Amino acid sequence: MVELPMNTIQHSQTFLREKDIQTVFSVLRSGLVNDSDITPEFEDQLARLIGIPWAKATSTGTRALYLAFGVPDLKPQAKIIEVAKRIFS
Repeated sequence: MVELPMNTIQHSQTFLREKDIQTVFSVLRSGLVNDSDITPEFEDQLARLIGIPWAKATSTGTRALYLAFGVPDLKPQAKIIEVAKRIFS
């Protein structure tokens, strides 16, 4: 556990396996950060993990919302999942 100053509130802790770190480095070294071959694999694994037919990865929450609301057959009862973590600066 990381020692934090008393005036710091830790709200989450990141868990990364060595394989995750190596995969990130591999993508960074490829130079294809925004359009890597690994993106479809990540989307497929994410969809399987949470039990949905498909998933789409985007670079920002705003882009994800534009994508979600642009789906032509979006039903009123549809669920759009977005990350709750926000950073304001």
